[in-house]
Amino acid sequence: LEWLRTRPCAVVHGDARLENMFFAQDASDFGVCDWQLVQRASPMFDVAYFLCLNVDSSVLVSLDDDRELVAGYCGGLWGSAPAARSWVLQEALLDYRVNVLLVAVMVVVSMNPSDRNLCSSGRQVEIRRVMLERALEAVARVDCAGICDMFSVQAF
Repeated sequence: LEWLRTRPCAVVHGDARLENMFFAQDASDFGVCDWQLVQRASPMFDVAYFLCLNVDSSVLVSLDDDRELVAGYCGGLWGSAPAARSWVLQEALLDYRVNVLLVAVMVVVSMNPSDRNLCSSGRQVEIRRVMLERALEAVARVDCAGICDMFSVQAF
C-alpha cells in the first residue's frame, strides 16, 4: 500500500469509453460526457480502462503495442504539463500495468450473476462477455503476473 501512496494522482473520468467521447469531424475538437464516475486516481487509469475495454485485441497484440500508446499519452502530458516529465516512461508503464489489473478486477466484480439488469438483454450479456474477454487478454498481454512477482504477491 505504501507504493500506491507514492504514485502520481490526477482527476480521471472513470468511464473512458468511446460512447462517452465526441470528436469533431476534422479532429480539431474533442469532448467527454458522463462524468458520474469521476475520481482521483492514477493518470493511467483512464488509459488502461480505454485500451483494455475499447480496443480489440487484434490491434493490441503485445506489450510493445501498449508501450507505444502509453509513450504517446505521456508525450502529450509532458508537452502540456512540464511537472509530469519527472514521471518517467517506465514508471508510467508500470502504473499502466497495475491499472490494467485493476480494470480487470473491476470487470469481474461487476459481473454479479444475481443482478437482473446485467442479464436483462442479450446485448448486455454480450457487452459483459466482450469486456471480460478483453480485460483478461490485456492482463496476459501486459504480464500482470509479473507485477504480482514485483510486489511479492502470490498469483492464483
